[in-house]
Formats: sequence, structure tokens, C-alpha cells
Amino acid sequence: MIKQVLLSIFFLVFTTQIFSQNTVEELSKKLENTTDKKERLEILHEITKKTIHENSDRKIKFLKEYIALAKELKEYDKLGNKSRFLIEHFTSISLLDSTKYYVDQMLGYLPLYKDPTTEAHLLLKRASYYYNTDQYEKAIKDYNRSGDIFIKANKGLINAADARFFAAQVYNDLNDFLDAVTNYEEAYKLYDQLNDNFYKNLTLADLAGIYSKNGFHEKSITERKRVLANAKETKDYISLCYAYGNLAKINQKVKNFDNVKKYIDSTYFFIDSIQNKQQKVLSKLFLANLNIDYNLDLGNVTLAEQYLEEAKDWVKKTSAPDFFQRMNYEYQGKVYVQKKDYTKAENAFKKVLALKGQEGQQETIKKAEKEIAKVYGATGQYKKAFEHLNTYLELEETDNTLIKDNTFLYYQSKFETERKDQEIFKKKTEIELLEKDQEIEKYKRRVTVALLLIALLIAFMIFYVLWRKAKRKRRALAREIVDLNTEVTTKKEEVNELLTETIIHLRSKEKLAENLSKLSHEEEGISLKSIIADLKADKLEDAKIVVLKQNIESLNYEFLKNLKNLHPNLTKTDIEVCSFIKIGLSRKEISNLRKTSLDAIKSTRFRLKKKLNLTSEDSLDDYIRSL
Repeated sequence: MIKQVLLSIFFLVFTTQIFSQNTVEELSKKLENTTDKKERLEILHEITKKTIHENSDRKIKFLKEYIALAKELKEYDKLGNKSRFLIEHFTSISLLDSTKYYVDQMLGYLPLYKDPTTEAHLLLKRASYYYNTDQYEKAIKDYNRSGDIFIKANKGLINAADARFFAAQVYNDLNDFLDAVTNYEEAYKLYDQLNDNFYKNLTLADLAGIYSKNGFHEKSITERKRVLANAKETKDYISLCYAYGNLAKINQKVKNFDNVKKYIDSTYFFIDSIQNKQQKVLSKLFLANLNIDYNLDLGNVTLAEQYLEEAKDWVKKTSAPDFFQRMNYEYQGKVYVQKKDYTKAENAFKKVLALKGQEGQQETIKKAEKEIAKVYGATGQYKKAFEHLNTYLELEETDNTLIKDNTFLYYQSKFETERKDQEIFKKKTEIELLEKDQEIEKYKRRVTVALLLIALLIAFMIFYVLWRKAKRKRRALAREIVDLNTEVTTKKEEVNELLTETIIHLRSKEKLAENLSKLSHEEEGISLKSIIADLKADKLEDAKIVVLKQNIESLNYEFLKNLKNLHPNLTKTDIEVCSFIKIGLSRKEISNLRKTSLDAIKSTRFRLKKKLNLTSEDSLDDYIRSL
């Protein structure tokens, strides 16, 4: 059954490679037969995708061709994005000068990029170059800038997580504990958001390591347990093995050997479930070294030596046996010390001390200085023992000072964070109280509105009762008004009659004036007696004019009242002229009624316009009729 499964997997991989090969070959032929540059760029894009995925040797050729064509077509974002795979290749084979050359060249097009993440990708690659050339401050600057761009653009968040993760590693190498913790935590949140379980657990593992390194063993255990919870959920057996193994190491430091044994046994339980062959070998080597330390602490030298031989066998099966052999000299030296084989122990620890200056080996070097001092002390080489012990104490003092400083900074940071949290809580409480006050105010407003409505209802009822009473009064008044209107109508008729008679009178005056004129010329038919008779009749008409004026004043009472209120400076003559204008008499008719000349009436009208504050364009008649 297992053979059949293996054969099926082999057949699937083989056919996939053949299919991919054919596809690349087909695309290459298509590229040869295409002259349109934009189409060639699209074909090269597909070819580079496939060759990068296959990690084919031909990828470099196609990548360079794509970059050259994209530059020619001025497709700068495509140029920058594709170049990162070429840069990544040079970094992976340690051609760092080529890495730097291409990064600088691509960043030279920065003003031409439309997509901000193009710059972020290139900064990520340049940071890797700086890290590999020990320019840590520059590396941190580029990692932080790259991560910020990705997060701001809300695009390529996996790269933002990587930027934070790598920045944390650099901070850790620089012993910048707080910034390392901050960046690991940010990286974890991003990986968690993206459901990248492998890097999520790797981040927690590194975070646990940095806590342990700085003396925060409880926090380290907490982070390891978080790794366990995540790894169990996702069946990540590699992370499970290392999490249990590191928990064993932490408990070994505090001499809790029961827990050490428990966690080592848990590591054994999951180790065979690892599918990746090389990862399984490395996990077995890690477990063998755990057993060496555990048995040496218990004084079981024989068992420790057996696990040492087992570790040597696993070292040979790794992909880098020389590297892992150097890492394993520490365990050999410890076993030889317990066996009192000081010559072999000295040689082993010297090989460990040869790793001085290599990144990440400080703790191993410090332990080796202490152990070789014991060896020299046991063999009577006290001067050498003193020198190495002094070096160990200096390293230990440096570490302790660093741990103290980091501990102080950590708790200071936590204190400040808690204080900020308290301030935020206080603000939230104030906001909540304010919201409650607003709710109370709303309730008060609702009650007030309800009371107002009740008051309005009561007022309406009172109003209705009063309105009913007023209605009855209005009806009575209406009857009175009808009677008054009838009286006014009668008065108007009388006025009209008087007006008619007045006009006749005026005409008779005109006739009288004409007769007088004829008399002066001694015309026939005109006698003094007839003129005296007309004058006697005129006296009678003057009496009618007085009656007419009184009736006009009575009918225009409201008008005259308004006129006097608005223009209290008007004379009696002004008011009388305004009354005549109001009833529609012409200038000539007014002059006849007032027994004045037409010019006098014109002057009166002119003065009136000034007194009424009217302009030359304004109509006096229209204004008076509007009142």
C-alpha cells in the first residue's frame, strides 16, 4: 500500500514537471514568433512565473529579458516588481554586490512608480542586503519603512508581516529587547490575520526565546504554550516538537526535572508525525541534545554518552553536517568533562570558542568559557582557568546588566502602557458618563415635550371654550357689522350724490366765470341779475361741499388714521388733499373743490411727496391709495 502511494506521488510530480516543461517550451516558441513588444512582455511574465516556481536555471535569462523589455516600454511598476526575484536570487547565492547594484538601479526609478508597494518590495530586498553585510541600523530603517508602506497601502500584508518579523530579528541581534518584542508582536498579529500558521508559530517561538534570554521565564513559558495551542489546532508537528523541547529547556534552567522529562516525552510522541525528512532529522538531533543535557544534570553520564553518539549520527544525516557538527561540540565537551576526559573536553570547547564573532553564538561562547575554565582548573592550568573564568564573568556581567536594563525598560514600558490604558479607560468612562447624561437629557426633553403637549391640550380645551364664547360674540358683531356696512353703503350713496352735485356746481362756477368774462366785454344776453342769481345758488352749493368733506372724512377714517400715524408732520390741507386723491379725484377737481388754482394743487402735491419721503420717480397717487 505504501509503495503504491509513493509511486502515485512520484508519478504526479513527474507528470507535473513534464507538463510545466512543455508549457515553458511552448511559451518560448510563442515568444520567438511574436514581434509586438507588449505581447512579448506578457509572454515573458508567464514564463518567469513558471521558471521561478520551478526554480529553473533559465529563470535568470528570462528575468533579465523581461526587465530590459519593461524598461524599454516604460512599464516601471512591472520592472520594479519583477526585478525583486532577480535580486532575491543574487542574495540567495551570496552575490551581494549584484544584489546592491540591482536594488539601487531599481530604486532610481522611484519617482516613476505609481504603486507604492513597488518601493516597499525593493526596500525589503535592500534591508536583506544590509543585514547580510552587518549594516544593522540601515537594515532596520528599510524593514520599518517597507512594513509601514505595505500597511498604509493595505496591500501585500504578508510582506508587511515579514518586514516586522525580520526587523525583530535584527533588533534581537542588537540586544534591543523592547523593539524586538514590539515587532514580533506586530508580526504575529499580521500572520494571525492572514492565517499563516507556520510563521505565526515561528514568531511566537522567537518571542519566547527572547523572553527566556532576558530572564522572563514565565512569559517565555506562556508564549511556548501559545505555540502548542496553535500547533495542535493546525497539526503543525514541527512546531509542536520544538515547543515541547524548548519548554523542557526552560524547566531545566530552573531545575524542574519532572517537567523536563514530561516535555521530552511529549516531543517523542509527535516527532514521528513529521513528514518532511530533513525536518525530522533536525528534530531528532534537537531531541538527542535535550537528552544529553537532561542526563548530565541527573549525573547519568553513560546515558548522556549514548545520546551523544546518537546525535553524531543525526548530524551526518543533516543537509549541512559541518555546520551542525560545530554546533554540537558544546555537548561533546560537557560529556567529556563528566567522564573526566579533559583533553577531549578541552579540544571540544576550543572548537566552540572558535565560533567567536559569529552571530547568535554569544550564549554558547559564554558557556564554553565557563566549561573550559573548569577543565583547566581540573588539570592544574590555573592561569588559563583564571583567564577563561574572567572572560566568562565579564560576559555574564554584560548579560546581567543587559537583562537588568531590559527588565527595567520592559516594566517601564508596561507601566507607561498601563498608564495609557488607564487614561484611555478614564476617557471611555467619561464618554460613557457623558452618553448617560445625554440619555438623561433626552429623557428630560421627552418628559418636557410630553408636559408641553398636555399643557397644549389643556390650553386648546380652554381656547375651544373661549372660542365658542367668542364665536357667539362674533356672530353678534357680524350682525352689527352688517348693519354698519349697510349704513356705510348708504353713506357712500349720499357721498356719490353729493359728489355729482358738486361736479355740477363746479361746472356752474365755470359758467359764472365765463358770463363775467362776457359781461366785461358787454356781450348780449348776460346781465348782472343773472350773475347774482348764480352766486346765490353758489352759496347753497358751498354748504353742500362742507357736507361732502365731512362725509369723505367719515368714510376714510382708517386711511386718515394710518396717514397721521405714519406722517404726523402733515398739515390739515395736506391731509385734505390726500383724502381727495384717495377717493380718485383729479387735480382739476381737487382745485375746484378747494377753490384754488391748478398750480397751487401741483405745489401742494410736490410738497407732499417730500413730506412723505417719496422720490421723483415714485407715484404720489399710488402711494396714498396703498395706505
